[in-house]
Amino acid sequence: MEHILQAVRCQYLTPSFLKEQMSSCSVLQKVPACREYLARIFQDLTLHKKPVVKERRPNTPRIIYVAGGYFRHSIDVFEAFNLDDGSWTTLPRLTVPRSGLGAAFLKGLFYAVGGRNTSPGSSYDSDWVDVYNPAAEHWRPCSPMSVPRHRVGVAVMDGLLYAVGGSAGGYDGTSFLDIVEVYDPSTSQWQPGPPLTSVRSGHASAVCYQHVALCAELADAEAELARRAKRPPSATSSRGDDIPMAGNIIGTLSNNNCRGCL
Repeated sequence: MEHILQAVRCQYLTPSFLKEQMSSCSVLQKVPACREYLARIFQDLTLHKKPVVKERRPNTPRIIYVAGGYFRHSIDVFEAFNLDDGSWTTLPRLTVPRSGLGAAFLKGLFYAVGGRNTSPGSSYDSDWVDVYNPAAEHWRPCSPMSVPRHRVGVAVMDGLLYAVGGSAGGYDGTSFLDIVEVYDPSTSQWQPGPPLTSVRSGHASAVCYQHVALCAELADAEAELARRAKRPPSATSSRGDDIPMAGNIIGTLSNNNCRGCL
């Protein structure tokens, strides 16, 4: 049993998870050698020792995609940077020039969401959603969002694509949004999600512990801190907890809250 456990890269588990398993796992309680093995790893992790095993890396190239942007006007450039050899590759251009778009990978496909087309004589927000297939090197359109917007936060959780907040109107946006939409690639349909507790635009979005976390811009974070200071300590949010971290405000949408909208 101990030899099987040694084949698992336990050195990359969190100390809290290891501690919980050592105290509650019935199998480990019956096999002291396995528990002692995990206890040594737990001690090394709490002492911040460097793992003695190599971290696994994917067999496929590690790629960073860069889509659209702004240089005197919105551009349609689409490029890929290979982290392994440090090379850039020019890919098929966006179907429409866009700046301030959101992007994410979902099930091996690259999604370009929203944005703004600012060009001589024309300037408008976009509700477009285009998907790029790296294997076929081809773009195709998806169902559009219900609200055109740019500077939108995009994240992927449980096989769904989340478009969160954003701006509408003008280069910097005259209207900040609290809108959340959820895209299901199996049906190619958008559904409304629970609105944010406050409007946000130009924020970063990521998934953390089954929550879509939003790291707001500085101005929005300061406003949220002021609001929080006036809120009673016992107050809670029905749309998911807000987590203060690293001087910014990170709002979260829990998986349970969003599932009820689908």
